[in-house]
Amino acid sequence: MKTALLLALLLASRPPLHSAAAGEIEETMSSSFEAFLDGRSEEAYKGYRYLSIVAASSAAPQANMAVLNRDMGQIKESLPLWIQVSLYGQADGFVWNQRAWTYAALDQMAEARDAFLKAIDRASQTAEQAEANFGAGLAYLSDSQPKAALAALRSALVQGPYIIPAASYLTALASLAIDDRPAAMLYLRESLDLEPLNLEALRELAQLYEEIGETRAAWRLYHRLLGFEPENGEFEKKIAKLARYITGDPERSLPIRRIARPVLTEGLKGAIEPSRSTTTIRVGLFSGADSSPRTAQRIYFVSNSQFRLVAGSGDAVRDEAPAMTQWEVAFRGESGVVEVRDSEGNIVFASKQPFRVIPLPRDGSILIKSALFERTFGFDIGDRELRGAIKFIPNPKGFKLVNELPLEDYLYGAVAAALPTGSPFEAYRAQSIISRTIALWHKENAKPSLEGVEICDSPSCQRYLGVSEEMRDASRAVAATEGLRLTLGGKIAPVRQHENCGGMTEDGATSGLSHLVSVDDSRLPQARPRAPIEIERFLHNFPGKDNFCEAAGFLPSAQSRWVRILKTKDLERRANSIQAIDRIIHIRAAKRSRTGRIQTLEVIGTGGRLLLEGEKAISDFLSPASLRSTLFAIQPLLRGHRAERFILWGAGTGSGLGFCKAGAIGQASMGKDSASILAHYFPKLAVQNAARAAVALDKTLEPRTRKPRNPRWSR
Repeated sequence: MKTALLLALLLASRPPLHSAAAGEIEETMSSSFEAFLDGRSEEAYKGYRYLSIVAASSAAPQANMAVLNRDMGQIKESLPLWIQVSLYGQADGFVWNQRAWTYAALDQMAEARDAFLKAIDRASQTAEQAEANFGAGLAYLSDSQPKAALAALRSALVQGPYIIPAASYLTALASLAIDDRPAAMLYLRESLDLEPLNLEALRELAQLYEEIGETRAAWRLYHRLLGFEPENGEFEKKIAKLARYITGDPERSLPIRRIARPVLTEGLKGAIEPSRSTTTIRVGLFSGADSSPRTAQRIYFVSNSQFRLVAGSGDAVRDEAPAMTQWEVAFRGESGVVEVRDSEGNIVFASKQPFRVIPLPRDGSILIKSALFERTFGFDIGDRELRGAIKFIPNPKGFKLVNELPLEDYLYGAVAAALPTGSPFEAYRAQSIISRTIALWHKENAKPSLEGVEICDSPSCQRYLGVSEEMRDASRAVAATEGLRLTLGGKIAPVRQHENCGGMTEDGATSGLSHLVSVDDSRLPQARPRAPIEIERFLHNFPGKDNFCEAAGFLPSAQSRWVRILKTKDLERRANSIQAIDRIIHIRAAKRSRTGRIQTLEVIGTGGRLLLEGEKAISDFLSPASLRSTLFAIQPLLRGHRAERFILWGAGTGSGLGFCKAGAIGQASMGKDSASILAHYFPKLAVQNAARAAVALDKTLEPRTRKPRNPRWSR
């Protein structure tokens, strides 16, 4: 970073200082940054103000003061500071971009355009040029000059991958302003292809489809939007309205995963030899973000082998039901029972008590297909083929499903789902140990529930779709690491994983996970940010070439750096649904971690203040189920005296805690083995091997050879 340079400038700009004076400067820099992280902006401002007086020839204190003024909502006071900083001879494209954004924030678009053009001249990096063209395009568009905006934005589109999703979104808006709907649709699709979490582009495309009469396409997109924000009444109304103009069931047009028949067969060539471990796990199926399995009204299932239907009492209802036949399980609301029908439609069993379907062979699987739910938002409703047994738990509204299977069999699907296809084998090995550790920790710490679930199948635990996503390399990695798990003091360690750390992982101390320490995600140690301006530069720049996250070369660029343009009216609706604050005046980070991730967000309105604590609360407000991370900077844009939009400049995807998947793939691509990868992300943890018991499977999954009189199913 530039802290060392700043200190050198401070010292060089004054007469020789005694060591005590130099120490005072260093202490002021440190305490000012701590105050900034803790949300004590005025105290931090005073510190940097003192440093600006001590070193009149250095621009760094003024830059920090400008960032603090913006964060405090004092944008007018920020402008003269950026002007002062930009007049220094070493002012680069980044500085001129910040001056331009400050003009734009004050709705001075002509001045903003001029500053962005100056930034292009002074830019020394592609990221600075891309940002300047992006900003110029936004300024032209805000000033009702869409043709000029298109020229600038098209330049941004060829200046690196990280700005493309946001630039494509703005290019679509500029195309709409000149009534070029085909081009707008093209750019919106491009934005969503590169950044599927861009809800602004998704909503704009849905509205466009609705306007041109593409009813089914509009219905699908509003349905997708409702999946992100289930409480949005506007989306529900749109879905209901559009459904009236669609022939047939509109849900049949959803891009849902459909599987005709099981793919797993007995004695499959090249299959991994089954583990003989006795450890099993119970997985709640069709789980949402709250980790709870959803209630189904009907499903069809097909077993790849003969199977047994077992009542809750333990009695076998059918001993050797035929393989590859489709059966139905359906809830009857009038009687409150769950019926099981065979392939000919005959009722084989009806109950209000739990029951199981158990494949007879060790490598048996069950395909769950065409599941019907009352609400289909916020979870994966697609077909899935699963190893092991399926338990059905009736309730007053339907039934829930739980997959009971050996732990190692579960990991075949979980590990494959965790990493993209084509990941290096050593990354799969590392992921196998992570996924096994997570599964065992959930199993040991599962809360009592009616369903007896130990882990869910959604990303809130770890994603799992069974055989449907198994990959040969992932299964080989699971087998090669069988029994290996991460421990702390000899016990299963609570670990975390995320998609992309953006350059540095998060410290877990504030989350009660002090064994998860922050590490640099690069080959060489990186200087950590020690000033507000350094966090800003980090977020506006492209990720470093030495970052492990970038070494793989095939991961989505939006994982590393992203830009979102949020409309204030959407934010006001969400904020006021939590607490009445009326119109939003400003949004600021009230507390950050040492890596810059926002821990507390303050929303200031004309009718009060709203404090949002933690990753989920912040995401639910800014972009429900679609905010990539809390490592971002907030740039307000005013129209007159009202906040019209907020731009987020972000880095990384996920919490940043623990295992960085993108970094692991990058390290493996560079030749590092799984042990080195895990040691990098978990320096305080140990990899231990559990004893492998060469005995039969757990009795709860072992098919019975004869019908029992009245045994009880072991939990």
